[in-house]
Amino acid sequence: MCCYLVSIVIVDATVIERSIFGRTNHHSSRVIFGAAALGAMSERKAEETLSQVNNLGLNHVDVAASYGDAELRLKPWLVENREHVFLATKTASFIDWVSTIMSVMGSNALMIF
Repeated sequence: MCCYLVSIVIVDATVIERSIFGRTNHHSSRVIFGAAALGAMSERKAEETLSQVNNLGLNHVDVAASYGDAELRLKPWLVENREHVFLATKTASFIDWVSTIMSVMGSNALMIF
């Protein structure tokens, strides 16, 4: 039995299907970017990774306070991309959730309440 390594090159990001996410009316990419790995990356590597997220057309990001520095790595990218991204987060309590949103969004967080 032989094994093959196949490279897949995405030429057009529109191949990633989008659909309405629940009752949010957000057209989320069917592929979600899990930001956990950003927590252990350098800022430079995180910027490169998030650039690929843009290139692939991913617009649904999952993050949590327990993902190390992932929220901090997302913050500069969100400044430029927030209006196009569905940001999902997990938290242990409402207070943790508010803290997470404030750390990522800063003063803009008040707009979501």
